[in-house]
Amino acid sequence: MNGKRKKIWLIVLAMLASLFILSGCSFGTTKDQIMQENGLNVRVTYHANGGLFENNTNVKDMYYPDGNPALDIGFTEATNVKIVRDGYELEGWYHVAKDQNGKPIYENEEAEVFQLGEKVDFSKRLEKGKDWEICANWLVLTKVKVKLVVFDANEQIDLSTKVKDDAGNEHQTGSEVGAFTYQNGVVNTATLEPFKAENNSHTFVQYYSDEACTQNVNWPIQRDEENDVYIYVKYITGNWKVLKTSRDVSGVFTSTFTGVGYYLLNDITYTGDAISSLSANGFNLKFYGNGHKISGLSISQNVKTVNIVNNFSVFGNLGANADIRDVTFENLNVSFNINGPANVNDSEKMQIQAHYLFNSADENAKVENVGVSGAFNLVIKGLKLQDDFQTNWQHGGTGENVKNLDCSNVTKTLTEK
Repeated sequence: MNGKRKKIWLIVLAMLASLFILSGCSFGTTKDQIMQENGLNVRVTYHANGGLFENNTNVKDMYYPDGNPALDIGFTEATNVKIVRDGYELEGWYHVAKDQNGKPIYENEEAEVFQLGEKVDFSKRLEKGKDWEICANWLVLTKVKVKLVVFDANEQIDLSTKVKDDAGNEHQTGSEVGAFTYQNGVVNTATLEPFKAENNSHTFVQYYSDEACTQNVNWPIQRDEENDVYIYVKYITGNWKVLKTSRDVSGVFTSTFTGVGYYLLNDITYTGDAISSLSANGFNLKFYGNGHKISGLSISQNVKTVNIVNNFSVFGNLGANADIRDVTFENLNVSFNINGPANVNDSEKMQIQAHYLFNSADENAKVENVGVSGAFNLVIKGLKLQDDFQTNWQHGGTGENVKNLDCSNVTKTLTEK
């Protein structure tokens, strides 16, 4: 038996011995015999300090071999060593404070509640002849509680809709949908969503410190020892992809998403490789920037032939459901290197459309409050550009639903081969 297993076994023996001792059931075996047979020569007296042990007592003696650590009751999964106090949670164990004569100091002698001394270090090994007398410290059981705020697709608070989770439970704005307990005096669970909405009817966004969901929670949340702390979790109507990272931004162009659209949660600096545009399929979803920006996105595409697709831009053609709003693309670098059919004369050259942001917009598509800075680099061979490239290269379509689109801080270069 190696040393580690021996120590574990000795602790188990100590716990079993204490069970005999405290229950008063020796079954013909005395306490001294149990202690002698198992080398139990150090006593640790645990005072519940207002709580109760599993046998409804407020004190428990446990005996250990010297050289072993004491059991951290309440924080260790072990049989017959539970401790509870209604409305409170166990913060930790402390040595009983003693006066100059070595007598315990009471906070409440009648209730046998002791004053706290030094916090117990359970990594220390027990020593023969040095018994411990320790007491529990309790904190009012406060939590960080979570209330739900539902937003509709237009970013307005929805007070009436009842959201079902995947277990069939209904929630609506104002409902308490979760609670977090403090770990080491703090709560830091920023990424845990309270529930999955049934059939992806609603999407978890994040936690906020205010009901209007305008102020981010300042993690970690420090413990309030007297009151529960309330935070608010935002869900939006529909199945959205929430963009939080550079990888999420890449997924807009590289993955297929069939939900409502994309929801930009924070500013993102793009750090991935250059990616291809949406020229082939176009864009027919919502893209809500929420006043944030995406910096450093790089679109780079080499095309050897022009067959089906004869237009090129970041988003391609905007469909009827497209709605891009309240976003800034900072330092957006777009490069197309397009080679047409080989061995053609000027009269046979195919005409293409090449735009910076999008080629065309359906009459129902919306683009509003979008700012762009960056560069547009176009290299073509064996092709003709549409006639208005010099004046209309930033985007195609300028209908009444395209508002406050600023591409003025973009430079362009054209190379014809």
